[in-house]
Amino acid sequence: MPANNPLIAALAKVANLFYSELAERTRGPQYPHGSERVKSIPDATSINPPVVSEGSGYVDVVIDLKSAPYARAYEYGRETPYTIVPIKAAALTFPKERWPQYQPPPPAPNIFRFPEVTHHRIEARPYLHLAIQKIASQARKILGDSFRALILSDMRDEVI
Repeated sequence: MPANNPLIAALAKVANLFYSELAERTRGPQYPHGSERVKSIPDATSINPPVVSEGSGYVDVVIDLKSAPYARAYEYGRETPYTIVPIKAAALTFPKERWPQYQPPPPAPNIFRFPEVTHHRIEARPYLHLAIQKIASQARKILGDSFRALILSDMRDEVI
């Protein structure tokens, strides 16, 4: 199909619309913002080029779970505990303001250091399904318009 195929343009537009909604939802304070070791959900998300062949098409929007390993847990929740260990240091370091009531108080001034921590639970905070629901009607319109344009561009000026 030609590069100016309206379906390719529409799929790219819908993917970007979805990404924008996903990014807006996951940049709030209830989602991790990324660090030296892991990326935020939007920063770990990429859009592959649209693929169109034989009248159908798709576009992949991919969240790299190696870069943002918590992304799945935030969408669906996680009930089972898991251990977090340091990768580049001997201990995990956290400021005291993250746990003001923790006992005993930290040995260093206002800093906790742990060889590992256990995270017990992640409450589900869906963002994928909600982003899809939010853009669904707009996506249908964009894709419908592209199909109409594609059909009209294939019609000939023949009178039968």
